[in-house]
Amino acid sequence: MVKKRRKPLPGDHEKRLSRSTQVGLSIDSYDDLFSDFDPRSYKERQLSEDFLAELRRFFFDKNPESLDMVLLIPARQRNSTSETIIKRRLHIYFHKKNREIAASVKHTKSRNWTKVAISVLLMVCTGYLATKAGQIVWMNIVKVIVEPASWFLFWTSLEQLQNSRRSGERELNYFQRLSECKIVFLSN
Repeated sequence: MVKKRRKPLPGDHEKRLSRSTQVGLSIDSYDDLFSDFDPRSYKERQLSEDFLAELRRFFFDKNPESLDMVLLIPARQRNSTSETIIKRRLHIYFHKKNREIAASVKHTKSRNWTKVAISVLLMVCTGYLATKAGQIVWMNIVKVIVEPASWFLFWTSLEQLQNSRRSGERELNYFQRLSECKIVFLSN
C-alpha cells in the first residue's frame, strides 16, 4: 500500500515547530491518538500505544522549562469539540501516570530503606554472635551464613536505591512536563 505524501507545512508552522520547546506530530485523524480496538468515545477510550511511544521518542530527552505538543491534522478533519475533549483526556492520562509513578518510586524507596535497616540489624546480630560464639559450633555456623548475607543485602539495597532514584526522577520529570504541556491542534 502506497501512502499518500503530505504537503509541506506552511511557513509559519515550520517556524513555530523549529523552536526547541515545541514538538509537532502529524496525525490523519483523532483516531490516531487512540487504540483501534477500543470503540468507546474519546472521553473513555484508551490511548494508542503507538502514539505514546512516539511521544516518548520526541519528548523524553527534551528538557526545556515548558513544552508545547502540536498535533497537526488535516483541516477537513478538525472539530473543536473533539479537540477540547481530547486535550482534557490527554492531560488526565498524564496526571494519572505522574501520580502512579510517584507512588511507585515512594514504595520502592521505602522497601529499599527497609532492606537497609534489616541488613544493619543482621550485622549487629552477627557482631553479637561473634562475641558470644566462642567454641559453640552452631553459633559460628549462623555467623558465617548471616555475615556475608547482611553485607550483600546492605550494598545491593543501596545500589537499588540509587538506580531507582535516577530512573524514577526521569520518569517523573517526563510525565510532569507532559501533564503541564500546552496541547495545540493545527491544520496541515
